[in-house]
Amino acid sequence: MGIPCEGVVLGKKGEPLTVLGQLRQAIDADGRTQYAIAKAAGIKPELLYRFMSRDRDLRGVTIAKLCLALGLHLMPIPEGKGNETRGD
Repeated sequence: MGIPCEGVVLGKKGEPLTVLGQLRQAIDADGRTQYAIAKAAGIKPELLYRFMSRDRDLRGVTIAKLCLALGLHLMPIPEGKGNETRGD
């Protein structure tokens, strides 16, 4: 398990969330409907519905579009702050 620190997003069980997990969390917390978020991102609403129900994953370009629509950006975790979970 990673070292708890500022900047690492943890799931319900205290484990670091994946990028996709963090994206799902941001979509849930956004306040807009999934349809509105999909339209703002320029993707098909069905794609977002299937992603949120865990029926499919997303391609990088789709993740980038959603991040822009949600006002999110990727940030590196500072060295020694949970990087041991990065074995992907």
